[in-house]
Amino acid sequence: MHKRRSALTHRKQRSVLTDMLPFEVPPTFSNRGFYRFLRDNGIEIDGKSLSWNCDTAALDPIVALVFGIKALSKITHETLTQWGKTRTRRSIPLNGCRLDTIPFNFSVAHNLDGRTLSVIHPRNQVEVAGFYGDLLNYTFAIIENKIGKLLKSYVESKRSNRDRKRLLSALLALMEFSFFAYSASPKVNHTIRICRMISTSVEFLNANAIPLELKHLLFKYVHDNIIQQLEKNTVSVHREVESHYLLICLSQIGRDYWLPASTLAGHFLIKENDSTKEYERQGFMNHFSITVLLSYIKMKVRYAKLRAFIEAHAVEKLSYLKAQAANDAESLMLFLDLVICPYVGDPTKSALGAIFDLDAAGLAAVQNVNDHWFTAWGDKFDLGKELDAKRSREVY
Repeated sequence: MHKRRSALTHRKQRSVLTDMLPFEVPPTFSNRGFYRFLRDNGIEIDGKSLSWNCDTAALDPIVALVFGIKALSKITHETLTQWGKTRTRRSIPLNGCRLDTIPFNFSVAHNLDGRTLSVIHPRNQVEVAGFYGDLLNYTFAIIENKIGKLLKSYVESKRSNRDRKRLLSALLALMEFSFFAYSASPKVNHTIRICRMISTSVEFLNANAIPLELKHLLFKYVHDNIIQQLEKNTVSVHREVESHYLLICLSQIGRDYWLPASTLAGHFLIKENDSTKEYERQGFMNHFSITVLLSYIKMKVRYAKLRAFIEAHAVEKLSYLKAQAANDAESLMLFLDLVICPYVGDPTKSALGAIFDLDAAGLAAVQNVNDHWFTAWGDKFDLGKELDAKRSREVY
């Protein structure tokens, strides 16, 4: 007799953020609708303020009700333009909200004396959504393990169309929860975790001849959520490596999901001059941003203008640092990586060699010594292997 398999009929189901398990509340109860409200309106607590997206004051009453905004507190708003999209972000300092709440306590049968459980107030669910770092690592480890078992089960199944649909439905459910949790704490270690989940899933779907229309469900969801993360976290001192992982991960899902050049440039704070229509940037990008950008755009025609800017930008950066270039770690690593990069033109490589006082013969000698210094270019780079290599260094 075959075991009956149950499917997730509500992909957006979320366990209530509390001290109990999902099955310890009635089947009619979940925070699915509340989560959708938070997600669709970009409602966040960033440690100093409560903010949300709305072009008008339409959401102010419900936000004031849920988050206990004090009567005399003033809601401010600003218009933001990111990635070619304009939106109004409304906010209020946290000291203008009442965050002291009373939980919903109830009892369940447990041993002889029973047990009291609590559902925290909705406004506190937004705060708790950050989880604790170790708990989130542990949660992601469980999800990774679940994905592995799911893929193994599919291989052992009849691989019917029904099995394929169940596989995609389950992967989407796991990915939705993962991005929900990740958005609350987009740290580097969590980024590596979610990229590994994406990479594993994408490689499996491509290797097992899953129809494009089914793969698209997952690929489009991953694409949209990575874009959302990149929109929230434009390159900065504290949000750079995370973006690099997400960009490289995004490049793995295929040409249909590549970013427009203007969107990619904007994320790295590269702007087009209104009069000359040429790209420009305030300040230099670092080694990581330059090499990740080149790894992402490769030799694709759509990025030719951006690639030309990056090459010129790298030459300008190293020229500026010429006096100490050979003794500067970043300058030397960038030079060695770029002179063997298959996406950088020979004129640029010659210009870089001149900065280090190398003539054509000297530059050729350097290029012939090694074909991989610090950045793995082209077919020398395998995202799955790189992510797995980092796995051994993690706690879970």
